[in-house]
Amino acid sequence: MNARMCLPVVTMLCSVAAYAQSGSTPTDWWYELDMSYSEANPDYKPFPNGEGETLHGRLGWKNWQGFVRYANAEFQPSGEVAGGTIKDWWAVGAAYRYELSSDWVVRAGVSIQELTRVINGNEDTENGHEFAVGTLWQPLESLRFGLDVGVMDVVIDDWSLHFEARYQIQKPVYLVARLRDYADFDLTYYEAGLGLAF
Repeated sequence: MNARMCLPVVTMLCSVAAYAQSGSTPTDWWYELDMSYSEANPDYKPFPNGEGETLHGRLGWKNWQGFVRYANAEFQPSGEVAGGTIKDWWAVGAAYRYELSSDWVVRAGVSIQELTRVINGNEDTENGHEFAVGTLWQPLESLRFGLDVGVMDVVIDDWSLHFEARYQIQKPVYLVARLRDYADFDLTYYEAGLGLAF
């Protein structure tokens, strides 16, 4: 995948969602799409932060969901993956969620990941997977928090932590803030943006 595939993926998600809703009850299908300003922060302080955008899309049917994420913040990695720069990080996957109560949900998912790494002017594509489990807590109708812990094998074997806070301003518009932290990648992504949920 590359940046040129971003628009077709978003178009596909929206088209499938529209088709799905045409023949189902509104509660069966749901979808959301948001765009965030993102900052990639290598934990090694001499390395500068990378800035860019992150696109998140989710398409759900009952307790199942498919998702896509694309981040284009270019940064110089530290830790065990030091050397060169990383850009165009994709994740495409599926997850299952189970409602424990009206305000608590547990979930598990798997994604295929791909990133572009540039070393000495040469671009290389790195592929791998991530497995994650987590929970959603919705204390108010308009406010929810999510926390997921995962393991991935992109470039190196590593642990990840994903945190999300979301506030529904007024249907369908929401504000979202995310933090994605990678242990041996020595990297933290900070994201803040605006989205639509149906």
